[in-house]
Amino acid sequence: MILDADANANANASVSATADPDANTLPLGKGKKSHHKEGAICLALRGVTKRFGEVAAIEDISLDVEPGEVVVLLGPSGSGKTTLLRLIAGLERPDAGSIALNGNPVADPEHGVWVPPERRRVGFVFQDYALFPHMTAWQNVAFALPHLSRRERRAQAQAMLEQVGVSHLARRYPHELSGGEQQRVALARALAPRPRVLLLDEPFSHLDRGLRVRLRAELKGLLQRLGITAVFVTHDQEEAFEMGDRLVVLHRGRIEQIGPPCEFLQTPKTRFVEEFFGFRSAEVRWH
Repeated sequence: MILDADANANANASVSATADPDANTLPLGKGKKSHHKEGAICLALRGVTKRFGEVAAIEDISLDVEPGEVVVLLGPSGSGKTTLLRLIAGLERPDAGSIALNGNPVADPEHGVWVPPERRRVGFVFQDYALFPHMTAWQNVAFALPHLSRRERRAQAQAMLEQVGVSHLARRYPHELSGGEQQRVALARALAPRPRVLLLDEPFSHLDRGLRVRLRAELKGLLQRLGITAVFVTHDQEEAFEMGDRLVVLHRGRIEQIGPPCEFLQTPKTRFVEEFFGFRSAEVRWH
């Protein structure tokens, strides 16, 4: 779905937007240097901070995401996971720091840079899927493709429904679909405009465990097959370990640790990380 620049109020919809590569091409803001080559970075955050009144929801976050990588944001409720997704999508404005997509700054308050969400080419799947109840599955997906002709919209929407395995349900309305089927349609809508980055905010949280396990395996295969760069939010550790190429553990708006899943079991770097993953030795090691 295409969001208005002021569409923060309608956060219950999939986002798709196109970042203008010629607009506001300023250097990245201050922050930690990446250990990757800059040209290989799909998403770059430098010192990103977001406050709500006196509360820092996100504090000095720096993160690089490579093309085709799946990064999972993990942490307890209130740690800043969803706020960080909304900052990447353009649904919130950072108070400090910068965000860049494919090397093109999309948010940098220090230099007056702001690219609205509909120009970022970012796909967003929310917890409740946010399908339009008065539209069929096909129409929901086609809605994200307003720049195409009707014939092209139909073909691309049908192709995406086939990719997620629900093309046979194209004429059904959301209330005629199961939770898993609605999730697939929402994913097809987010992927239809071919986003640079796909953001997923606990997309399986409303499904029963058996269906969650099956769908996340399907999603992981789809992301790998299409080479999609994704940032995935969850509070489920098992889900994080299965989905993520790297995990980012957040606590009170700050990054506690970043690394491949195995690193968190072998070398947790803070007491919080140990306790979060349930290590019994945490009290002894950090006393």
